[in-house]
Amino acid sequence: MSDLLKQTTELGLIAAGRGLEKQAHAISEGLKVLKPAAAAPYIIDTLLLLGKKQYQQALTTLEKPTFRDDALEAFKVLVLALQGNRQQAQNLMKQSNSVEFKPFFAQIESNLLSGAH
Repeated sequence: MSDLLKQTTELGLIAAGRGLEKQAHAISEGLKVLKPAAAAPYIIDTLLLLGKKQYQQALTTLEKPTFRDDALEAFKVLVLALQGNRQQAQNLMKQSNSVEFKPFFAQIESNLLSGAH
């Protein structure tokens, strides 16, 4: 990915994290055109929905891409955990072969799925 696309993606993630819906959505839609097989625009859309606690819509967004991506799977685990679907989240984590996201899954396990909160 070019530096410009990386920077644009970062801006989209920041905008989504801050709830800047118009800006994040515009960046997301642009990235979907420029990099149709990239997870980032779907993650941007998901972050916007998570900020509004629209968990089911966030899951639907993560299932839209026609390609498989470990980041999308990791975010599905997060959304399921936030939604309170512990068993589904744990099952999806067990199915994942991602080494990159093991630390992320460990954090979800201890902070959202342990039942200690």
